[in-house]
Amino acid sequence: NRDVPLEDVFLSFGILVAACIRVLPSINKIAHSWGQLKFSKPSIRIIYRELNNAQQALGSNFLNKKKLKFDIEICLENISFKYPEKEFNLFSELNLEIKKGEKICILGESGSGKTTLIEIIVGLLKPTGGLFVIDKEYFFDNKSQRLELTYIPQDLILMDGNIVENICLGEEVDDQKLKIAIKMSLVEPFLKDYENNIYTNVGETGKKFSGGQRQRINLARSFYENNDLIIFDESINAVDQEMKLSLVDNIFLQLQKKTIIFALHDKSFLHKFDKVYELKNGKLTKLQNLSS
Repeated sequence: NRDVPLEDVFLSFGILVAACIRVLPSINKIAHSWGQLKFSKPSIRIIYRELNNAQQALGSNFLNKKKLKFDIEICLENISFKYPEKEFNLFSELNLEIKKGEKICILGESGSGKTTLIEIIVGLLKPTGGLFVIDKEYFFDNKSQRLELTYIPQDLILMDGNIVENICLGEEVDDQKLKIAIKMSLVEPFLKDYENNIYTNVGETGKKFSGGQRQRINLARSFYENNDLIIFDESINAVDQEMKLSLVDNIFLQLQKKTIIFALHDKSFLHKFDKVYELKNGKLTKLQNLSS
């Protein structure tokens, strides 16, 4: 239009250029994300296929299994385990009794088999021999149920979201439960350094935080879930000693009615447990006289 002043044309053009400059970073991010999705597509297909195969092997109702609570005790009777690629058993004829409400410690050095034993209790591994009994019933014959518990391994990876999302894991957020979980896990002290507090993004695999801080966030997850059986596998080994003792005090004070199993090599608070077992050379031995 020849009647439009030249000044208005330049002004409109300048606004358009400014808008493009503002939008350009977002376009770059979208393009980068699209490239990542295309690059990851083969891997996603492989993972999906493997998960689908695993689900078929475990039964089509694997994800829908009814959660089973124990009311009396869990017993491992003459349990043996051997990895397929190994010639000898990792352990043999191992016996362990866990009564409801007890605080149990499984002590052992790295490589002793603590994590393997824990994963058998959790249900991630099936023993090559022996019985796993819950309230007098053989557990591994029941394909429609799984033991209800919270399992906090040593290297549980955080997802790329904020702290609340990593604690609640998709559940509807209960503000009171969340507040208690964060306080008990001593997450509060390092949140003051972040403007967004509990809504701070943890970064990919939690890289914005130290190992000890990530473990405390994972610990908050266990408090938030509030299951009757909680299993910790070297879950606070990256925390400094003073903080570790405070966390243990919180666990034993706030979870008095819960059944707790700790797998660790730290001997500084063994006196707090009802029973302490040492796993060494494939044998599980109950230790005595550990009171402070």
